[in-house]
Amino acid sequence: MFIFFMDTEGSGAVAAGKTEEYDIHVFTLALLMSSYFIYNVTGVINEPMISKLSLVTKLAQSIQTNQKSE
Repeated sequence: MFIFFMDTEGSGAVAAGKTEEYDIHVFTLALLMSSYFIYNVTGVINEPMISKLSLVTKLAQSIQTNQKSE
């Protein structure tokens, strides 16, 4: 059994010219590489956070489905 921990920068940490698209790529990569995913936030989880999480989760599932069908 292998255990791999990966810590990424937070969603919305768009500094030094990084965009929201960059956040989505990092988030999707983390989801694809993991069996378990911990979404840690400060404060209350609000609707925009849930919407972003839903979008990226659907994207990761779509990528996995496409790879299995090939």
